[in-house]
Amino acid sequence: MDKRYKDSKIKILEGRRAHKPLKENMRAIPLSSVPKCPTEIKGRARQFWKQNAPILIKHNLLQNIDLSAFEVMAITWGDFWDIAEKLKDEELSIKDRAKLQTQLKRTQKELTAWFKEFGMLPPCRENLDVYYGEKQAKNWP
Repeated sequence: MDKRYKDSKIKILEGRRAHKPLKENMRAIPLSSVPKCPTEIKGRARQFWKQNAPILIKHNLLQNIDLSAFEVMAITWGDFWDIAEKLKDEELSIKDRAKLQTQLKRTQKELTAWFKEFGMLPPCRENLDVYYGEKQAKNWP
């Protein structure tokens, strides 16, 4: 069986064996500017997008291939705060309050998973290669 050619975009997604660094010509091309926030995203999710997208792009943690995942993360952020606002209502029944608390915990777990994926939690950043122009830095603000 002969080896089939694998496109560099696929290699970027899969990474290399033994976690070796990718060759320079195989690195994903970073975004040059902040993409426009999709119109479906409203409220706190939109604020999240506008606040965090520029930071992640600046540190090369958000690329074209990640935009749909980042969109889902922003929507999850908005959902989290919407549920938290509903919980402030003092007229909720015990049953409704319990349902909302369960939803809030589930949404919080989803957010934590997204934050880990994008390197937005300190323990997750130590394994990321974050580039500041020419220099490589392990510590991200």
